[in-house]
Formats: sequence, structure tokens, C-alpha cells
Amino acid sequence: MKNDINEFLWAVVEVRSGIPVSVKVFSEYKLAEEYSEKIRRNMNLDDDETGIFPINFEEVMFMETEAGVLIKPAEVLVSQALDKIGESLRADGITPEKWNKRSRDIRKQLLEEMYGLKAEA
Repeated sequence: MKNDINEFLWAVVEVRSGIPVSVKVFSEYKLAEEYSEKIRRNMNLDDDETGIFPINFEEVMFMETEAGVLIKPAEVLVSQALDKIGESLRADGITPEKWNKRSRDIRKQLLEEMYGLKAEA
């Protein structure tokens, strides 16, 4: 199924002399087009350019920073979060072996409490 144009945010990237200098995000493609046309009027079109790019909601996450809102691929943010969790666990002396053993112990306990089953060793 093809994505509907309204399922996206739209990023207008302004490039001056080959260097990206700004990115503005719009909720509607028409607004992104209008903004792109507006800034192109003041550009040297031999050296400067604008581009309009779709941002799929399912593929990105938004992070607020001191400099503004940062848009990153969701998998990058999730990977970074998992890395931080791993660092924290290692700092607390929790190894993958300890983590797995504790998980098995919890599953055994749940089997017994919820279903009255004794897990095999």
C-alpha cells in the first residue's frame, strides 16, 4: 500500500554554496513547498538549493535539545538507549550471564505462582 502524502512531515533543507544551513519541518507538503519557493527567491540558484524531504512518523523520533528539536532515525535512538542501559548494567556488575540466570529464576517463579507448575532444572 502506497503511503498517503498526509502521513508525513516535510523537511525543507536550505543549502548555501553546498553547505546545509537550515532545516524547517512542516506538517503539510503545500506549506513546505511555499516556504521553499519563498527562500529560493533570495538565493543564488547557481550555488544554492533547497530540497523537500518526507519524514515518515514510524521511522523517526524527536528529541528536544537546547538548540531545538533533533530528528533522528528511531532505530538510532533505540540503539543508543540500549547501549546506555548496557553500560549502566555493566557498571553495576551485572553480566549477561547474571541477567539470563535472574530472568530464568523469575520465569520459574511465575510458572509456579500463576500456574502451579514446577519448572524443570
